[in-house]
Amino acid sequence: MYVADGNWTLKYPHCMWKVPISVDGFENQVNYPSICPLSPERGEAFCKIHCEMAAKSNIPHGLHEFLRYCGISGNVTLN
Repeated sequence: MYVADGNWTLKYPHCMWKVPISVDGFENQVNYPSICPLSPERGEAFCKIHCEMAAKSNIPHGLHEFLRYCGISGNVTLN
């Protein structure tokens, strides 16, 4: 098992689109989250490419609308 500290931090905004992540030569040894590593568009849950894909699939891509779509209710405070 390898640890890549510093690549993913709690304050790093990333696109919420689920994509498989792998590093050649380190299959099943690197524990990266299965999400797109690109930054989301301002106020959106996804990067530009995935916002377009979500819209084509009738998935809301605005951040708060997407969270409601996922079943998260109430006020969500984002810093």
